[in-house]
Amino acid sequence: MYKQKSLWWVVIPVLCSGLVWFNYYAYVNSSSVFSRLFFKSFPEPIRVVSVLFVFSYIMQLLGAVIIGYIGDKRGRIIAINISGSFMCVGTIIMGLVSNIVSIFASQVMLMLAIALQGFGLGGIKVGFDLVIGESYAKSHNIVRVTSFNMMLTEMFIMFNSIIGFALAHCLTWEQFSLFGWRIPFLLGGLLLAILILSFNLVHKDELHVQQLYGSGNMSLWRSLVLYREVVLFLFLIDMNIFSTYFLVSSFLPHILYAIGIIEFKYTYVLTLSTNTIFLGAIMMSSYIADKFRLRMAIFNFGMIVICTTTIPLFKVVEQTDSIVKIISLFAFTGFIVGAYFAPITTIAIELITDQWHRYKIMSFAFSLSGLMTACLPMVALGLYNKFHKFSVIGFMMSISNLACLLICNVLFWKIKQSHKKG
Repeated sequence: MYKQKSLWWVVIPVLCSGLVWFNYYAYVNSSSVFSRLFFKSFPEPIRVVSVLFVFSYIMQLLGAVIIGYIGDKRGRIIAINISGSFMCVGTIIMGLVSNIVSIFASQVMLMLAIALQGFGLGGIKVGFDLVIGESYAKSHNIVRVTSFNMMLTEMFIMFNSIIGFALAHCLTWEQFSLFGWRIPFLLGGLLLAILILSFNLVHKDELHVQQLYGSGNMSLWRSLVLYREVVLFLFLIDMNIFSTYFLVSSFLPHILYAIGIIEFKYTYVLTLSTNTIFLGAIMMSSYIADKFRLRMAIFNFGMIVICTTTIPLFKVVEQTDSIVKIISLFAFTGFIVGAYFAPITTIAIELITDQWHRYKIMSFAFSLSGLMTACLPMVALGLYNKFHKFSVIGFMMSISNLACLLICNVLFWKIKQSHKKG
């Protein structure tokens, strides 16, 4: 479909993709702030925040269905522009939510912002991956090229955590609650708008030449039926990876803060430590995946390690009061998840052989897995409230990861066999 392009063809979409996740993690990292500012009248504010996560992922699934169809029918760039606009507007509104006016008005405004941001994220999360991955589909370095996107995305997420930690450390709570937490939202929203505009202007003529405007007319339902085994495979593999990564790096720090184990500023430190090692693991595994073509082998190895170490890791977390040990455990989890996360985009592009099904199938599968993952914090919080043990959460994750590992390997074998027959 595409000819291999210059480095700038990769760099500009990667910067946009990184800012998309910078904006989303501005919301994730501010969840404890939102619970204290806008939902303090509720008995369990952190539970309300977990419900908002689910609401965000419902909107992501809706965005994936609508924007995914547009991405295959009208083209990747149109889909990116539409979903990027929703993402920018939602993020900026989130940064402007006032905690001075009535609490009800603030809650409504926050939910509107979450809806817009979620809808945009659902449509844009695979857009830049496809523009990059399809351009380098024939390259021997495809995993490293697509992993470059993941690596820079991780750097933006880390940058968000660094900004949040610096603001929380340097400002008083009164200053932070008044204006400090807004800075990442406003900065990220404005920069994303500028970058998407620049992406269109710089490559305006080139986009027409590369025929990035689609012609796929098949409905989502027909695409899902045609590629049903691939959809289930991508759903399970992404849910498995994202559930571990999201629960550990994004939500568990806020649970630890809510129950008084760590200070607020250390929620940023835990996210930062996880993503730092995650970044290094992606660099390592992407090289191995390209050099030795061991994509599923890397996934299987990482999954086995996660299944066997999750329970001991969570048990140590509940038994220690050392922030250094907790940070180390989060970093270890980030390394393992990052190691088997790198080849996923490449596997998806190779399994969906018809390019005019990719946008809708990948968007739908990844957003559906995100929605299922978003329910995990509520399950985890419920398990902790009942048993008061983090090891129970680890046991739940180990069982689900093991089941996903077995099913994914069976599906991958069946898909490969059908490709050989075809």
